[in-house]
Amino acid sequence: MMRTGLQRLEDNINFLRSVPLLTELSNEVLAKIADVLEVEFYPVGAHIIRQGASGDTFFIISGGSVKVTQRLPGRRDEDEIRTLQRGDYFGEQALLKED
Repeated sequence: MMRTGLQRLEDNINFLRSVPLLTELSNEVLAKIADVLEVEFYPVGAHIIRQGASGDTFFIISGGSVKVTQRLPGRRDEDEIRTLQRGDYFGEQALLKED
């Protein structure tokens, strides 16, 4: 069964309401965010943001997990710092940009 646009919007609002960073926002603000929300899927092992790159996107994980790694100077491989799960987010610096 296909979901309607209104059902998707409602699902997105409910998901956003579950994100700790957004719990204090009004339903009106959550609806505006949900309306412009874009769902993206990444294959296992894909790099979403590279260390040192300037990001312009705020990501909220709705499913799966994201491994956060860091490459230290003089080292070839990356160290895992933490794993993010549903409701976790990254790229919040993009929200502070005025562009």
